Amino acid sequence: MRFKDALNVLMESEEVRSRIKEGYYLSSLLLTPENFSEVNEWHFIFFHPKTGDVFSVAINKNGIQVGIESQPLVEGNYEKLELDNLNPMEILPIIERETQKLNKNKVTKIIITLRKAVWRAAVMTADMKMLRIDINHNTKKVIKSESTSILR
Repeated sequence: MRFKDALNVLMESEEVRSRIKEGYYLSSLLLTPENFSEVNEWHFIFFHPKTGDVFSVAINKNGIQVGIESQPLVEGNYEKLELDNLNPMEILPIIERETQKLNKNKVTKIIITLRKAVWRAAVMTADMKMLRIDINHNTKKVIKSESTSILR
């Protein structure tokens, strides 16, 4: 499922639109098979600044599911990200290239967030490694890539 397709499903949902009217997008999570050519499921995570609530929306071939709002986040400075200008799919080839450099094992999950013009990809692999890849949003250059074991 392409990012734009998932975004269209998201924006067609009256329930989601009503929940995010005063809130905004924080990050995305995508679930992918071992190759990066397709995404099985997208999760969009939203933040409501007045209440501090965080909720997620899962979109896959079966439709849309709105997650239960979590406990409020601690107060902090959360910047608003406009969905129109974001497309995590454009950095997937960079994440794939860096993942192959760091680890040849099957990818199990990818979490992508954007904060202060830096895409951060956390890639979990079948051998219990966490690959962290930071990419400049504007230039698409890799800032940092590293591998650590989840089982320390």
